[in-house]
Amino acid sequence: MKFVWEESDIIGGRIVGKPGRLESWMIIYRPSMAPGSRGNLYGMVSLTDGSFGKDFVSNSSMAEFLNNIGEIPEEFIIREEDCDYGACCLR
Repeated sequence: MKFVWEESDIIGGRIVGKPGRLESWMIIYRPSMAPGSRGNLYGMVSLTDGSFGKDFVSNSSMAEFLNNIGEIPEEFIIREEDCDYGACCLR
């Protein structure tokens, strides 16, 4: 299964990750209220150590970045402890 990110999927506070990896990341945003601004800018922060994983970019650039690195929303990941057969999988 492949998850395809679209601009509308980029929401501040959304958790992303990969099956089989313990570290998760949160999409964060920086609001822009300046006249003529490009709107909110989005970045990523690790929920493990608080490090930044992506500079602030537009929602379309963030969607492209997440597609390229294969991240998926956490709600689509079943962790090993949740699986009956002991392997990580997609819902």
